[in-house]
Amino acid sequence: GANWEQLQSVPASQDAFMFAAPRDGRYSFAIRMTDPQGNVTPPAKNTPAELDVVVDTVSPDLKLELFESAPGQILINWTCTDASANPETLAIEYADGTNGRWKPVTLDPVANGQAVIPAGQGSVIAVRGQISDSAGNRGEASTQLVLKGVSQAASANTMAPPPMPVAI
Repeated sequence: GANWEQLQSVPASQDAFMFAAPRDGRYSFAIRMTDPQGNVTPPAKNTPAELDVVVDTVSPDLKLELFESAPGQILINWTCTDASANPETLAIEYADGTNGRWKPVTLDPVANGQAVIPAGQGSVIAVRGQISDSAGNRGEASTQLVLKGVSQAASANTMAPPPMPVAI
């Protein structure tokens, strides 16, 4: 049971009551009738809620991170920090720079997870994602990773020879 406070009073002929939530959260309601003497029927004390409403106006916060886990493989790490996120709505796509077409990432529908995608050396990998919460708010994120090419990777690991001495 809960302690109730009267929000408003409307005539029995009215089909509805108006409520404006002051902030996001859960709001519970119990509807009661009063007789002409002001007696509440049934009594409101220790009565369970008859209507629960969750007000959620904030979009889920989706974060994407990319890491080159091995040559030719990119690890996508995603996190969503919304308690009411619906993992079934998660969609992540990537484009590898070869043709600019977005391809879906095969993933488990979880709010926090990882997936691996293929990538060619020297390409730019762009990733975008979206997820919705139970109220229908949609969170979106995007990021990209520039991979070194074969010649860049090889030259980065070699040292330049010392300068040759010159006789004058």
